[in-house]
Amino acid sequence: MSSSNGIFPQGATPEQVMDLTGNVCEWCLGTYSDPQADPAVEELTATGFRPMRGGSWYNDQADARAVARNGAGPSYHDRDVGFRVVSVVRPPSLNP
Repeated sequence: MSSSNGIFPQGATPEQVMDLTGNVCEWCLGTYSDPQADPAVEELTATGFRPMRGGSWYNDQADARAVARNGAGPSYHDRDVGFRVVSVVRPPSLNP
């Protein structure tokens, strides 16, 4: 399997974060009814709708945006739904 990261460099943020849209709709931790809830107290076993953000290769251009929002129950799955793994890399000057 090959990685598709970085294939849309024109969509980079000022912080150089790329590929925020266009690959898959991404599951989010919050609940659909209260997306601003504190993730530190989020009930991970809740069965209610969870938000999905962004658009995938399956959506038209109007929906393939980082602000697009849908939702589904935890058992929903499809080939155009995924999640984003984030890793923070410290600059070498800050490493102990």
